Amino acid sequence: MSFDLFTFSGWIRKWLFQDPSPEKSSFEEGSFIALFGKEYKIQHIQGISNRIVIQDDIFFIVKSKPSVCTKTLVFKFLKNTLMTKVQLKSHEYAAKIGVTISKIAVKKMRSRWGSCSSAGNLSYALHLVFAPEPMIDYVCAHEVAHLLHMNHGKDFWNCTQSLYPEYKYARKWFRENSKSLFACA
Repeated sequence: MSFDLFTFSGWIRKWLFQDPSPEKSSFEEGSFIALFGKEYKIQHIQGISNRIVIQDDIFFIVKSKPSVCTKTLVFKFLKNTLMTKVQLKSHEYAAKIGVTISKIAVKKMRSRWGSCSSAGNLSYALHLVFAPEPMIDYVCAHEVAHLLHMNHGKDFWNCTQSLYPEYKYARKWFRENSKSLFACA
């Protein structure tokens, strides 16, 4: 895998234990956020329009007025960023196995990383945005494989493996890190 699991696990520990208060999504100046497994330091600046800008290792939260809700601004950015990635990867995997995706959505989910409906709709958990890219790729392969096999039988896992050969490693990674990722923001 192309990411350093040990470093990422360290980030999860820092994220979880830096502030014992229940408000983990305050996105305060100087705190950190992970995007696709890479850590960024948060910096607030005033600007003409509300937006998020990532430059080097800085996650700039640009707001036109102090009254703008930081949490809403950040979550909209995270959702749009993840949507771009899962759309690209899901359609790439779908083309490989000759299936069609009806619709893709990114939602707040409490315990699942994705779902596939019998109508061909794929949904992905917003918290995937905190996971390393290879793990997101696995979830996309898993959900696309459900377009052919709406179960977790042998044919399903063979299909998943054809799309994402390291699927066993990814499943193990999620078993070990899911709780930490769902605790983020």
